[in-house]
Amino acid sequence: MSDITLNVIPFDSAFFLTEEEANTLKGKEYRPNCYFNPVQDNQDRWCIFYQESQDCLSEEFAWVKDLPYGEFIAKPTPNPFN
Repeated sequence: MSDITLNVIPFDSAFFLTEEEANTLKGKEYRPNCYFNPVQDNQDRWCIFYQESQDCLSEEFAWVKDLPYGEFIAKPTPNPFN
């Protein structure tokens, strides 16, 4: 038997975008009734999430499947009581 290596992308991955790419995707439909919603992580990198990237049916935005990805760490939530 030969060794087979699969590249499995973790479901909780963030896919990193430039600011220009984020602006291009914002509010655009990636599948019927589903829209890109880029957000920034704690390092101010623009990101979309696994579902937006890997479930994209739009040929215009198929390039999102090839974006670099990694762990998403959210920005801290400000305390509303300060």
